[in-house]
Amino acid sequence: MADTLPRRTFDTVRFAAPRRAARTVLLVEDDELVARTLARTIRERGYDVVHVSDGRSAIESVTTRRFDVVFSDLNLPGASGVDILNVARAYDPDVPLVLMTGAPTTSTAIEACSLGVLEYLVKPTPTAELIRVLERAVATRKQVIAARTTEPSMNAVSSVTESMKALFDRALASLEISLEPIVDARTRALMGHAPKLTSNVETLNRDASITAAAEHLGRLVELRQLVRKRAVEVFLDLPKERQGSLFLDVHPSELLDGDLYAPVPPLSTIAEHVVLQLRVRGATLPVADLAARASVLRFVGYRLAIADLDVGLACLSQLGELSPEFVKLDHDIVRKLETSASQKRIVSALVAMCRAFDSQVVAEGVSTAEERDALFEAGCEYVQGALFAHASPHSGTRRVGEGSERVRRQP
Repeated sequence: MADTLPRRTFDTVRFAAPRRAARTVLLVEDDELVARTLARTIRERGYDVVHVSDGRSAIESVTTRRFDVVFSDLNLPGASGVDILNVARAYDPDVPLVLMTGAPTTSTAIEACSLGVLEYLVKPTPTAELIRVLERAVATRKQVIAARTTEPSMNAVSSVTESMKALFDRALASLEISLEPIVDARTRALMGHAPKLTSNVETLNRDASITAAAEHLGRLVELRQLVRKRAVEVFLDLPKERQGSLFLDVHPSELLDGDLYAPVPPLSTIAEHVVLQLRVRGATLPVADLAARASVLRFVGYRLAIADLDVGLACLSQLGELSPEFVKLDHDIVRKLETSASQKRIVSALVAMCRAFDSQVVAEGVSTAEERDALFEAGCEYVQGALFAHASPHSGTRRVGEGSERVRRQP
């Protein structure tokens, strides 16, 4: 692979450095008993421990603070451990990364090595092994920092910025758009698709890290426009009976973009198939303005969805103002739903509320049949995730630079 990085030197994105937290370890673990045991051992070695239990909190931590070491479980609510370590590497290229799992596989071990993970631990981890890895990680960190202090710093900021831009450009050049199926929770019938992003750049090879880079470079709109354009091309290449609806992300600020309203290809020509999926987190436009623009978009022919329903009162207010045709439940709510009666009651209440606004509910990130069945029992109409890849045998994958004649079929 052309963009595979050397094992011991990382050609990576570097964002503005978060504030330094002296002698602090980030522990990302959703099992409270395991987390307490690990945290106690690390504290006994003289380190502060910041413990978080889900992917969203972990990503917020690594983007706002710097740590001596990051220990992360592989399977987490909100994001995989690999996703978290990708983002951590993007913000702090020197931080030692340790991936932990209770169910090791060859594929995740290979992925961990390609990311440059310092250690790949199998849980339960013996205390002596944890201490050995912690001390090795801290020593590695000190060596890297000492080496960096000898380097000239005159053009450091400029160099980092150019490196970040260059890597993002490489990610865009190798960007692949595939379509993830959305199916009826009851009948398993295909309802539509949502784009998924990957690239050949190791630190920018997933949706979360690509989007984070775009946000910090001020190129989120560029990325969204590119993804929409290519997703439409892949969608149009599907047999008509396999198309259904196409869900496309839109940030509220993009509602100021005239391209969404213009009667020109490629998007508006298939507006009746398109659901504009509004990412409300961080919205800066007043709700009244959003509602007015939503009315215009519906006149063009689009339908609307609100994503990130779990973010709080701002989202619920927009649900009432916009009355979207669809509402997306975040995968944080979905994960292991079948094991939690209280979580299932929450989902049932959210579904009932959405129905009161005539909104249909789509659950994202469904990875097991048990989650799918639990969502159906809770009243959720549609489910989306890798579990249903077989539901769309004609879905395409397109690299950004490819023409329509070169769309590759997925088996």
